[in-house]
Amino acid sequence: MDGQAYLLNPQTKKVELFYHLQDQHLIGEFFWFETQADDEDFKATDQYNGFLKASEVKKAKLPTIISKKAAKTSDQPASASQLAALKKEIAKAEAVQKKTIYKLSSSYRRDYLDYALSNAQKALSGNKGEVTFAKWLLANSETYLNGKKAPVTNINKLNKAEYERVRRIVSDAAPNGYMTTIYYMRADGVWSPDTK
Repeated sequence: MDGQAYLLNPQTKKVELFYHLQDQHLIGEFFWFETQADDEDFKATDQYNGFLKASEVKKAKLPTIISKKAAKTSDQPASASQLAALKKEIAKAEAVQKKTIYKLSSSYRRDYLDYALSNAQKALSGNKGEVTFAKWLLANSETYLNGKKAPVTNINKLNKAEYERVRRIVSDAAPNGYMTTIYYMRADGVWSPDTK
């Protein structure tokens, strides 16, 4: 869980506390069968937008996404200032997508930002609650990016440690966590790993 929100039930008009569930891929767990390609019932919203009613779990201390007071009016149209703040966050995320931290982050972390950005763009025509949540989700998704360059002395003559750093970045950045093999010619002219 990475946040809490008071959500308004549109039918009962009752405000209840919910916890936002963190995607398992962002906390280091990997389940190969929970990808869109492998599960016909899989939806991006299943992965990133899970909520659990607070009354069903032990009390947690989390940052508040939507306050109890704000939840009471969350179904009203968003204000101009809320929309402007969301547009600013969208522009920031679009700029982040062009940076190294995004490009070299694991595919799941990039997917989370992409999903949050798409969600935020749709929320521009939404109500107060949707705009507030979309802004939080977008800012939150940026905190999970983990991409960084691997320092190497000479890209044409990688030592074993440098090779492993480069391989790990490429593997992490590959779509859906697929493992990749990087072949390179060692200083002695032998291909590594062995290509036979």
